[in-house]
Amino acid sequence: MNSGQPDIDELRNLIGRVKANRAIHPTEEATKQGLILPIVQSLGWDVFNIDEVYPEYALDTRRVDYSLRHGGINRVFIEAKHTETDLENHQEQLLNYSFKAGVGIAVLTNGFSWWFFLPIIEGVHWADRRFITIHIPQQEEDDVCSNFVRFLSKTQVISGDAERSARELQGSQARLIKMKAAIPRAWQDIVNDPEGLLYELVAEETERLSGHRPGSDLILSFLQGHLPQFFSQGEQALSPPSRARGRIAETQGEADERSRLLNAPSDGVGDRRASGTTDRPDVTLKAVREVEKRLTTKLSATTVARGRNKYFASTDQSLYVLVLASKYYEQGQQYWFGLRIRQIEFLDSREVSHLALVCGDQNVFVKEWRGFKPWIEKMNVTRESGTVQYYHIKIFKRDRRFILGLPELAGGQDISHLFSKC
Repeated sequence: MNSGQPDIDELRNLIGRVKANRAIHPTEEATKQGLILPIVQSLGWDVFNIDEVYPEYALDTRRVDYSLRHGGINRVFIEAKHTETDLENHQEQLLNYSFKAGVGIAVLTNGFSWWFFLPIIEGVHWADRRFITIHIPQQEEDDVCSNFVRFLSKTQVISGDAERSARELQGSQARLIKMKAAIPRAWQDIVNDPEGLLYELVAEETERLSGHRPGSDLILSFLQGHLPQFFSQGEQALSPPSRARGRIAETQGEADERSRLLNAPSDGVGDRRASGTTDRPDVTLKAVREVEKRLTTKLSATTVARGRNKYFASTDQSLYVLVLASKYYEQGQQYWFGLRIRQIEFLDSREVSHLALVCGDQNVFVKEWRGFKPWIEKMNVTRESGTVQYYHIKIFKRDRRFILGLPELAGGQDISHLFSKC
C-alpha cells in the first residue's frame, strides 16, 4: 500500500542513476516508463490507482499525459515528451488546457528536464509562468530532491503547500538573488569555452563580414580587451581554466585552416581563401540516428572528451564514435574535415571506435577507426612549429560516387559503399 509519503531514498537512487547514465529514451512511452513514472511514484503517488494518477486525461478534444488527482479534483497536469524533445515548443499548449481546467500546477518534462508552471497565476504573461526548472543531469542532487518534494510530492500537493510555495517563489527576492548570482558563473563558463556558442557566433559573424574566420585565441583577446570586468577577478579569471587554455593552444590556426584552399598541394601548405560560411555545421540528430542504425547500438553524448556534439558512446561504453560534419564546397566539389590530433588520440585510446563523417545534411560515412587509420598517413597535413595539427580529410562527390582524396593515389579511394542516407 502506498503511504503517500515521498520515498527520499528511492528518489535519490533514481536521480543518481540518471546522472550516472543519461541514456536516451527514443519514445514518449519509454520515457514515461523509465523516467517519469518512477519519479512520480517515489514522490508518494500511487501510479497504479487512476484516482491518483490518471493517464491520458481527456480535456475537450485533447488529452494530457497524466493528471495527479485527489478527491476527484485535478491537482497537477504532467505532459511527457521523449528525452530528446525540445520542451520550448510545447509549453503554451500545456498552459492553455491547464488554465481551462483550473489546475494549480502544470509540469512539462522529457524525463531529464522538468519545467514547473503556475497556469492560473494572474497578471503574468504565459511565457513567464514557469517558476522553477529541475534539470537532473546538471543540478545538485540535494536541490533536485528538495524541489521535487516541495512542488510535486503527494503530501505537498494535496495540502496546497506546493502551490503556495510556488507562488511565493514566483515573486520572491530569493529567486531573483539566486539568478543574479548564477549569471556571472554562466557567463564565465561561456567565455571560457573556446568551442562554445559565443565563440562560434563571433567567428561566424566575423567571417561573414570579412571573409576570414578568426581563431579562438583572437576572439579571446578581443573579449579580454572589451569585457575586462569579467577577466579582472584574479589570475584564474584573467585567462581560461587549464582545460580551456589547452583547448585554445590546440586550436590556434584552426580558423585560418578552415579557409585554406581545400585542394591544397601535397606538402600541406595551401592558400588562405575565404569560404564565405562556416564549414562546421552541427551534427544533426538524424545523422546520429543513422550512425546508430549502422552500428546497431544506441548512442549518447559522452563526457570522456569535450566537443560540440562530436563524441558519442554506446550505453555500455563498449563502443565509441567520433562524428564530424562538413558542408559541401562548390568550388572544390568536395567535403572537407579537419581531423585533429586530440581526436585521433580519442579514437586510438578506445578498444572499439568508429569515425563517422556527415556530408551535407543527408549522407553519412561510417568506418571502424582501425580500418580508416592507414589512410590518414597518406593525407595532407597542417603543421605548426613542426608539429602536426590537422589531417585533411577530403571527400569528393563524383556523380553518385564518393571518393576519398589521397594525394598518393591517383583518382582517390572509392568509399561509396560506406555511405548511407539519413
